[in-house]
Amino acid sequence: MTIRLFMAALLSGVFLLTIGAISVIGLFLRTQLSPLVTNLETSTSLQMAVLQISAVSLLVSIVLLLFVFWAVGRYIADPVRKITNIMEAFTASGTLSEVPPSKGMPKELKKFSTEFAAFAQKVEEAHTHDVEISRVKSDFISTAAHQLRTPLTGIRWALEALELEPLTEEQKALVASAREKSHQLVSVVGTLLDISSIESGKYKYDLKPSDLNELVDEVARDFA
Repeated sequence: MTIRLFMAALLSGVFLLTIGAISVIGLFLRTQLSPLVTNLETSTSLQMAVLQISAVSLLVSIVLLLFVFWAVGRYIADPVRKITNIMEAFTASGTLSEVPPSKGMPKELKKFSTEFAAFAQKVEEAHTHDVEISRVKSDFISTAAHQLRTPLTGIRWALEALELEPLTEEQKALVASAREKSHQLVSVVGTLLDISSIESGKYKYDLKPSDLNELVDEVARDFA
């Protein structure tokens, strides 16, 4: 139920109670004053006076109720509706596109509007700060990964060239292990670059068949 409907129902109840009270007062006056009336003319005048009082009271009540209904709509219902719409837009977009109104509001609604605007501003500042931190982190990872990839690739090529030289079995095993570890480091650097691309929204997926047995063996060797 909206505020307008609630106030309409409340004011309708007050209006009906007012009519009932006026009727009771009129009936009471007629009952109490009728024994004091001795002629028809005086009785008629009394009835007319009671009717006039009832009519004036009813008219004043209607005017007051209409004024109250207008005031509630103007200073409570409309501001609450505007604040609600702004809050819904802020929830959907995360950006405060419009400052909640505060002019002509009750003190409580004005404070609520001000506090919400301050809260929304803090949320936007925190979001901007997080985005900036994420950007700096991604830039650092990307730069560091690029700086590491070139020397690691050179080390791997040097180890591959060394394997072609006449070596003992022990030396060949050491060189092969070093080459494999350098290859793993290059792969880690590539993963860091992929993470940076994912965070910046520029990553391109490369789906292709893989040998699961080889992958399991590689993982097992890493933890051996």
